[in-house]
Amino acid sequence: MSSAASSKPSIGEALKSVFSKPTALCVTIALAMMIYVDIGFKNWMPTHLQSEFLESNPFLRQWAGFHAVFWHYLGAALGIMAGSRIGDRLVKVRPGIRLEVGIAGLTCAVPFIVWMAMTPSFAACCVAMFGFGVFRGVYDSNFMASFFDVVNPRYHASGVGVMMCIAFLFGSLSSTVLPFIAKLTGDNMSISMSSLGGFYLTGAIVILLARIFYLRRDLVSS
Repeated sequence: MSSAASSKPSIGEALKSVFSKPTALCVTIALAMMIYVDIGFKNWMPTHLQSEFLESNPFLRQWAGFHAVFWHYLGAALGIMAGSRIGDRLVKVRPGIRLEVGIAGLTCAVPFIVWMAMTPSFAACCVAMFGFGVFRGVYDSNFMASFFDVVNPRYHASGVGVMMCIAFLFGSLSSTVLPFIAKLTGDNMSISMSSLGGFYLTGAIVILLARIFYLRRDLVSS
């Protein structure tokens, strides 16, 4: 019993598994940016749709919550399928491909986030949410695998726990920050929602730094 207990990773070891590997830390920061956007998007997009497009249509207004997530997650399903195939096929010949897929996903999602927030057309907003979802799915398909690429398998579960705690704690701020930004801009929810693109771009930049400076030395030998 004592030997089994002593073999379990400690909290300190779990923290070290993330913070001692700059690439793992960068992946964690990027995930925090994505979770921030995800929470803000899901919490406030129904309100944005109602106020901008569906105020005069009681029937569609009842479906604001559906439209706010359906088109996005439909695109995400397609993006996950595409991104995962790219990462798994090329990782043996290009070890940095998982990070590169993540960079592409976060970066390419930015214009769709701004489009969905600023467009005056409900149909265009749904198309933009779909495009946003596609590239969010591309990012989602590889972020966990890229974390495992640089963290010792012994600490995979505990390291993921640390990563998720950090990401969701930061992400929880968006529900408060978005309405604050809206108030600063004259109750303009469009500007507030478009600010989410900046967090995706920040995540992409952080992963790019990891790809350029840290990945080669952080990779766990298989």
